[in-house]
Amino acid sequence: MLMAADILLYRAAYVPVGDDQTQHLEFTRDIAERMNSRFGELFVVPEPVKKQHEFFGKEQGLRIMDLQNPFKKMSKSDESGKGVLFLSDNPDVAAKKIMSATTDDKANVAFDRASQPGISNLLEILALLRNTSVVDTAKEFEGETRYGEFKKIVADEVRRFLTDFQHKLKNVDEAAVLEKLESSEKAMNVQANRTLQAVQQAVGLRR
Repeated sequence: MLMAADILLYRAAYVPVGDDQTQHLEFTRDIAERMNSRFGELFVVPEPVKKQHEFFGKEQGLRIMDLQNPFKKMSKSDESGKGVLFLSDNPDVAAKKIMSATTDDKANVAFDRASQPGISNLLEILALLRNTSVVDTAKEFEGETRYGEFKKIVADEVRRFLTDFQHKLKNVDEAAVLEKLESSEKAMNVQANRTLQAVQQAVGLRR
């Protein structure tokens, strides 16, 4: 309910959500459509999940799995930390996590979540870092690519990404970011109050 309220309050048509939150989005759409049907055009109805994916340009990367247990989602609450990549990880440490990631005994690199979840997860991570489709990425490694060789490629890509990301983060102008956050907060407060007032008037809580 809180997530739906946030989306509706700010009149968002597009919402970047993970695969495990698509039901939240559909629930939000249902509330908006019911309220609009009864009280008039109060809310913007968010676009359906398929259009959301099309808009953001990717269908992969919605649920990155744990490196040690590819049957569960990667989570920051993981106690060991071995199956999770953090943006604050030392790039070499993150690369080692990739090298120790769980794979399987098939010995061929292919994208198949059902029978090769570990390898599929690494392919998805690599595709995201390269900004390519996971299908095209998988084709690159068809044939004789060994798991060790493949893992090293993914590890190097992760190391490269984190090194670049952390360098950029150190050079962020914190004052400029704070100024933008404050100006955005003011603009969003105006929008939120406008939506809230319209809803309260429509349901009879406010004149």
